[in-house]
Amino acid sequence: MGAAMTKGTDCRRPSLRRIALLLALGVTSGVALTAPGKYAVKRWIWKPSPPSDTLSPQWLLPGAVSRRSEALRAFNHFNYRGDDVEREVPTTEAVAQRLAGIDGWSTAVLCELGASLGELYRAGIDVPTCVLLVSPPYLGRMRTDWQCSGPIRQWQIFLLDAADREVGRTYMSDLRPGFSRTDGGENQFEPAEGAPGDGELSVVRVFHRTESGEIRTG
Repeated sequence: MGAAMTKGTDCRRPSLRRIALLLALGVTSGVALTAPGKYAVKRWIWKPSPPSDTLSPQWLLPGAVSRRSEALRAFNHFNYRGDDVEREVPTTEAVAQRLAGIDGWSTAVLCELGASLGELYRAGIDVPTCVLLVSPPYLGRMRTDWQCSGPIRQWQIFLLDAADREVGRTYMSDLRPGFSRTDGGENQFEPAEGAPGDGELSVVRVFHRTESGEIRTG
C-alpha cells in the first residue's frame, strides 16, 4: 500500500502555466524566423549608431567622386534670409543654370523637404530611388503641416550619378506665396492674400545631364 501511494504522488498533473509559456516561446521563435519577424528584430533591437561623416554624402560608394562641395558653392545663395538680403530663388531655370557648372552627375532631384514617394514617382523617379530618397535621414516620411503650408519652403537637391548613387546634396529655401514679412523681425510672417512670395514652384523637379553637358528638365 505504501508503494502504491508513492507511485500516486509521482504522477503529477501537467502545469497549464508551463505549457502556455512553452507555446508562447515556440510561436515567438517561429515568427522571428519569418521576413516580418526579421524586420521587427532589426528595427527594434538597439544598435550603436555609426559615426556620422558630414563631409561626404551617405550614398557615396567606393569609386564614386563626391560633388558635394561643388553643390554647396553653387547653391549657397539659394536660401531665404529676408527680402533685404541678396539671394537667388530656386526656379527651374536658375537651378538648371547652376547645375550646368557641375560635372560628375547624371540626374538631379530637387524636392521639398518631406516630399512623398508618390510625388517623386509621378515626377519620373524610379521606385528604388524614390524609396531611398523618402527614407530618413534624407526627406523623412511625411511633410509636417508647417512644411506644407508654412511661410518658408525648404528644399533638398540630390545629385545622382549614372548608377543612381548620390554624389552631392545640399539645402535651399524660399518664401511661399501667400505670406509677407511683418515689421516684427526677419522670421516674423503673416498670411497675405495675393502675396507672390517667390512664385509657384513644383514640389519635385528633375534634371538630367546629357553626355554633351546639356541640362534637360522633366
